[in-house]
Amino acid sequence: MLPQKLDKLVYLGTTTIFFTTVNLIKVPPFILAGQITWESAGQAAWLAPFALAGAWSGSKIARALPDHIFFVLIEIALALVTFKLLYEVLLA
Repeated sequence: MLPQKLDKLVYLGTTTIFFTTVNLIKVPPFILAGQITWESAGQAAWLAPFALAGAWSGSKIARALPDHIFFVLIEIALALVTFKLLYEVLLA
């Protein structure tokens, strides 16, 4: 999506909706596999306020950053994640 030169808030909103949808689609198989239990759901509920606080603070930071710096940081983060995944796949 980066080559489309979207506004940073449109980019953030689009990626948020996409990853939320993908993660919600994964919930039923995780329940069937036993990876989501009542205990883990309780832990998730306890941690939810921290996730909301992180999302809120991230939103404030993203709004404060100039567009150029924001997208440079996004590209650096994507490169780091790419290298980490390649490292894990090649050396696993």
